[in-house]
Amino acid sequence: MKKCLVVLSVFYSIVIHSQRMTVGLSYEYFYSGALDKIIQTFNFDRPFLQNKQPLITNGLNASFSIFKKKEQKWIHGFYSSYSYLQSYAENENFTNRFLFHLIDLGYSTKYQDTSKIGGFYSEFQISSKWSGLFRRTNGEPFISDSTRSNSLGVGGSLSWLIGYSFRMKNNSSISPTVQLSYTPYIYAPNNESVINSTKGLISESWQTFFSARIGLAYHFK
Repeated sequence: MKKCLVVLSVFYSIVIHSQRMTVGLSYEYFYSGALDKIIQTFNFDRPFLQNKQPLITNGLNASFSIFKKKEQKWIHGFYSSYSYLQSYAENENFTNRFLFHLIDLGYSTKYQDTSKIGGFYSEFQISSKWSGLFRRTNGEPFISDSTRSNSLGVGGSLSWLIGYSFRMKNNSSISPTVQLSYTPYIYAPNNESVINSTKGLISESWQTFFSARIGLAYHFK
């Protein structure tokens, strides 16, 4: 309980001394050569499936950032985001779903000079990345060796975002955004095991992720 109160106190302090909070929602295109190869092997090993398992490529992303209260072109703050992706295939008497979750927590720096570039702004983020891969068959968690099949991963990510702010009457603003994110290394040794019930035969424990997002961001007053 004390730890929760400390976390809430720190968060409240950050909010009070912040310049602006931003929330965003976007469509995400995701690519991982390693995960693609594992799913392709899953389909190759099951030629009896009429509907093949699709690759994990499309999802939704929600983000939250908060910046310090400084009247400067460069401002710094906290960045977090959550991505939800899935791969679903339905065959006769059999459904299979891979649920893939990604969380980013880290630092963000923002540049905006309204006197030169108007409403355009740019953000650069460096963050820790956490992944979770889960499998469900026929609507139930997939059980392997008497335990639920899942894979957790951890790594680091770099992101770059550009947007254009449109002022609103209440001094808040809304922005269309485009963001690129690159994860050079993430340690997720059980991704192969969850998808294909093998380990170390198709991919390495360290993998690389790439994503592109397009969406909207709302900047609170």
